[in-house]
Amino acid sequence: YFCVTGQHPPKLQDRNLGVEVTVSNIISSLPKAIDQVIGKAMAIRPQDRTQTVIEFLDEMNKACGEKKITIIDPPPPPPPQPSSTSKWIYYLLGGIALAITVGVLISKNKRYPVQNESEKTTQTDQSTQITKNQDTTPLVPVQNEDTIITETDKLIELEHLKESMRLTLQKRIISEISSNMVRVEGGSFMMGCTDEQGQDCESDEYPAQEKEVRTFYISKHEVTQRQYKAIMGMTPNRYKTCDLCSVENVSWNEAQEFIKKLNKLSGESYRLPNSVEWEYAARGGNRSKRYKYSGSNKIDKVAWYSGNSRFKVHSVGELNPNELGIYDMSGNVCEWCSNLYSSDYIVSSSRDSFEIRGGSWYSETANECRVADRDAYDGDPYDRVHIIGFRLCRT
Repeated sequence: YFCVTGQHPPKLQDRNLGVEVTVSNIISSLPKAIDQVIGKAMAIRPQDRTQTVIEFLDEMNKACGEKKITIIDPPPPPPPQPSSTSKWIYYLLGGIALAITVGVLISKNKRYPVQNESEKTTQTDQSTQITKNQDTTPLVPVQNEDTIITETDKLIELEHLKESMRLTLQKRIISEISSNMVRVEGGSFMMGCTDEQGQDCESDEYPAQEKEVRTFYISKHEVTQRQYKAIMGMTPNRYKTCDLCSVENVSWNEAQEFIKKLNKLSGESYRLPNSVEWEYAARGGNRSKRYKYSGSNKIDKVAWYSGNSRFKVHSVGELNPNELGIYDMSGNVCEWCSNLYSSDYIVSSSRDSFEIRGGSWYSETANECRVADRDAYDGDPYDRVHIIGFRLCRT
């Protein structure tokens, strides 16, 4: 179209379906048959167009009559006084030859972009080899074997680094847990509804009973999310953005699995405290000042509960400790005990309910955070409860 008219063809979006492109409205002397062949080659829908160059040349040859078009042999020289039909045929032939040449050059340039001299030499060698083998498979970049090995080594080195960092953190956490164990000297105390509990005692706290306790160690803080994750590789918390918050949403079985792994890594014998040990430590052991809550008679000083927690778990150690320097034994999260619940203070029971102590950030009243308050979880030991965590004990 351009070679015959000297103009660019109309844009596809400016054309209407069913309206053919015509050249005769620009070059009135162009034969109608040639005009139709050009129009067909420029049809809007691909299926309506001439599909191959050979098909286009065959149709053009038929339109030209005796004048045959070929892309191999040059056309014969025009007669001294060519007719208008012959003149347009020669223009067309020249345009086709030019278009084919430009197309070939563009195709080669796309397949083999500009390269420096060394790359050109390499490409020439590869092209020659492909020609000899008659292999038309597209060229793909060839990775040097040393490069592949280097990348693999980097990945292995990265994994080793991650593992080294994990083990280093794990050792630090084990040391942290060990250093935060508080010694609780053995002695005797009255367990249950003692005078400072006032009128808030519940039926399972009656009557108060004297208990003997041997010396043991209990953790200064509840197990944190960071500690749990370092040992277990994950944390079950619903609130996962607080490394120093008490781990919660953890089942009794998961607490036992954590302790099992910790003991294997540390060589120690950690365990959950039983209910008697827990209450003795919460009351301050042999340093007890007979507080209602663990460390104070004013709950807001020592416990997170519904009245001040904003209904979420908090970082350990933010409030005041009790007489032994132990934090959060009232509020924040309820704590698993090792024993099954019993209404008569027996540390073993036929009832299939583990005892929990201390109250939590969700406790509706301060009463649930008293040192004498006892509770039973009646679900399965593998159930996760979003207000229950645990602390460690060691003999």
